[in-house]
Amino acid sequence: MTNKQIRLNRIFKPDGKTVIAAMDHGIGGITPLAHLEFPRILLPELIQNGADAIITTPGIARLCSDLFAGAGLILRIDGGPSALTGDWGKMEIIRSVEDALQLGADAVIMMGITGTSEEAHSLATLGLVAARCEKWGTPLVAEMLPGGFSAN
Repeated sequence: MTNKQIRLNRIFKPDGKTVIAAMDHGIGGITPLAHLEFPRILLPELIQNGADAIITTPGIARLCSDLFAGAGLILRIDGGPSALTGDWGKMEIIRSVEDALQLGADAVIMMGITGTSEEAHSLATLGLVAARCEKWGTPLVAEMLPGGFSAN
């Protein structure tokens, strides 16, 4: 087995299926969304109720590292503007693939924004991260947003 396959085995069950819960968008406007305000309570509930993997942020991964037993960790490595500015096309890499692996990630996730003025930058950045993931045997989840956040 390659290291990439070992990581995928922590995300996907032997039947090739998975349930992945997203805990990476905790702020709607300027207030936490629902129970994402309490990740140490929510995370065990998600895993006990069948989540095979969790998408989350570096901060939650550090805060809750002891709670990931039995679940894969998919770490968001990009970030950008808040709802206060709304300039959604300006996503940037905020953590490296190597940073994610040091936190114990089984995969990384980032956005690819197409159909906006930032498309070329977004896709080039996605390509660079894909190359780093290939080097380290790390699965990459590309969260593609055609038209960006403002698409109807």
